[in-house]
Amino acid sequence: MTHILIASPTMGSYGGIEAFCLELAKYVSSIDGFTTTLALKLVRGHEVDQRLKGILDDAQIPYRIVAKSSGDLLKLIRASDLVHAQNASPDIAVMTKLCSAKLVQTIHNHLYDRPFARTLSWKFGALLADMRLYNSNFVQQSWGYRDEVKDRVMPTVSRLEMNFSPIEKRRGFVFISRLIANKGADTLIEAYARASLNRAEHPLRIVGDGPMREALQTLAQRLGIEVDFKGFVDEDTKRRLTREARWLAAPANTREDMGLTPLEARANGIPVIATRDGGLPESAGPGALLCTPGNVDELARLLEQAAAMDSDEYQRLSKLGYSTLEAHLTPMDFYPTLYRKLLAK
Repeated sequence: MTHILIASPTMGSYGGIEAFCLELAKYVSSIDGFTTTLALKLVRGHEVDQRLKGILDDAQIPYRIVAKSSGDLLKLIRASDLVHAQNASPDIAVMTKLCSAKLVQTIHNHLYDRPFARTLSWKFGALLADMRLYNSNFVQQSWGYRDEVKDRVMPTVSRLEMNFSPIEKRRGFVFISRLIANKGADTLIEAYARASLNRAEHPLRIVGDGPMREALQTLAQRLGIEVDFKGFVDEDTKRRLTREARWLAAPANTREDMGLTPLEARANGIPVIATRDGGLPESAGPGALLCTPGNVDELARLLEQAAAMDSDEYQRLSKLGYSTLEAHLTPMDFYPTLYRKLLAK
């Protein structure tokens, strides 16, 4: 029996990395000849919230919450044949090599704008990997590694159901994100106010919560426009709101590593309005409308273009984003195949 340790940093709450690790652990455990354990390395100063603990318990996958460079982490690595780490944590990389286990890294974050010492230590951690997977070309370019055997771009998606939504039921624009600085909700609201379009026919929905929510609501009131703030919603409601939108807006200005919501939108045939920010254009796909990050006027023109678009052109972009998505993603069966290949060496 081959034992795989899936190791990831966590801030104690359920997010994209935690969702990906759980889905990966469940899938690999279902394959004959494999067992898995999930190790969540808690970032200092954070605690595990009850929602994450409940999701972990319900998943019925063996898991441990460990500290950085701890003896508990070392024991888990020593008991594993292969470690699949999320990001290039130097402590996990060094421990894995000392225990003579194989090391796969899925690198979720770009390397720009990091302290010099941390950059060097992460680059060293990445050098120790037997295989490096990046969730976008943008992320890979920031790390600078381009080995034809060791490096591959693979968007990380936990669960994506391909289901083209009825075009005749779609209306308006939807923005889905945590409401924090540089995610572009403020830029979108200002652009929506400047755009010449019928707001009753093309409503704007903001889905998500965060420290900027009150300021965003005040901004919409000051600009004299109606914006539907949905707040935090569950996954089923988020999927429904995505399917009901005519366009997904993703105007971030953060050097976004990948961009999950554009992928989710394309899985429903919903075309994307996005910024040329990090990995967003890759996730938004060939059917997207793109503008400069933080440019309100450019974004307003795209909203006008989207609202005025005729049915034939809209359907073309909708089907283009949908039909090209499968080739952009990698199926889950890639991972056990990769593990077997590395272990055979």
